[in-house]
Amino acid sequence: MLALFATILIVSIGLALWTDMNIGLRGIIAIVAGIAVAAVTLALVNRRVTQQRRK
Repeated sequence: MLALFATILIVSIGLALWTDMNIGLRGIIAIVAGIAVAAVTLALVNRRVTQQRRK
């Protein structure tokens, strides 16, 4: 969950500083990036937990 919020915040700030996009478009891009990073983080954590259970 922390990965989701941190990524949305970082991407949003980065886009605001380095691009001249509409605020709505920046928000959508930041949310999509946050969800993608949260999904990857969840997959990695689940994989690690599964490997530890097998030991």
